[in-house]
Amino acid sequence: MLGDGNGTHGFNGTDYYTLAELYGAGASVTVSTIAEAADFGDGDVNGYVTLFNVSVGVIPEPATLGVLALGAAGVALRRRRRGIGQL
Repeated sequence: MLGDGNGTHGFNGTDYYTLAELYGAGASVTVSTIAEAADFGDGDVNGYVTLFNVSVGVIPEPATLGVLALGAAGVALRRRRRGIGQL
């Protein structure tokens, strides 16, 4: 990791990431690599910028749906025992 003291950091090397866990969680991963070049008076700088965009959707757990169904069944049972006019 390289830094210039101004909050800008660069990485000189290779790093590997495992993204397999994200696919099972309903995630979308987009990786974009952009070639960069800059010409300074004393020399040229060439490199790449890699952008990672990860979006994770909310997926309710089966237990959550079960609790909602149990609550709805309880409300329906209570309403049936009291009768419609006695709410």
